[in-house]
Amino acid sequence: MFTLNELLIQLKSPAQYLSHVDLSFWLSSLELLGVFAGILLLAYLIVRFLLIRKLMSRPQVILEVNPLRITEQSPFTTEQLFNMIHGLAQQVPRIYRIFNVSKNYSFEIVSTKEDGIKYLVRVDKRDVELVEKSLLSYLPGLVVKKSSDYIPDNLESIPHRISEFKLSNHFVLPLKKQESLDKHDPIAYMTGAMTKLAEHELIAFQLVVSPTDKRRV
Repeated sequence: MFTLNELLIQLKSPAQYLSHVDLSFWLSSLELLGVFAGILLLAYLIVRFLLIRKLMSRPQVILEVNPLRITEQSPFTTEQLFNMIHGLAQQVPRIYRIFNVSKNYSFEIVSTKEDGIKYLVRVDKRDVELVEKSLLSYLPGLVVKKSSDYIPDNLESIPHRISEFKLSNHFVLPLKKQESLDKHDPIAYMTGAMTKLAEHELIAFQLVVSPTDKRRV
């Protein structure tokens, strides 16, 4: 049997234990681990960039949507339409899902004095038929047709100006449910500001949407 004082004498301090440990091996191992992790991260970013570039190079089609003057669709029905589009944008090969790459769609409002206001949807060429059928099912009587790009080919030679606007708060705020679309159309304020244009003037609003992972929000 040992007394408490004898046990304390036999016990070594942490510094005494570390003096007998070869730290150079562990430091070199940590350095190799850091280099390996950096190589993996770089490879991940390169592959993801190549996948995004390949996805963006796919041919796209612009659909012009002519809405009805009066609609009776509820906000719930509209929500289901966008849920369908959300699911369609997630339909990519497995390799794309592994690298968190998904398709995106562009919803655009374009206004000119000559043609008035147009509602456009820019989608992947492979999804045109399904998107068109979904829009017609959502709102029977809707007119959907293919359209050409409104951006002129000689844009660089035409005097133009780009203004950038930034939000004062996070882009997801405020989230407000529109439950009375029959009494209040939130898009009317925007389209009202896109009227009374001069000759050869063009104003466009583009909203590019893509699915996001709920775990990243």
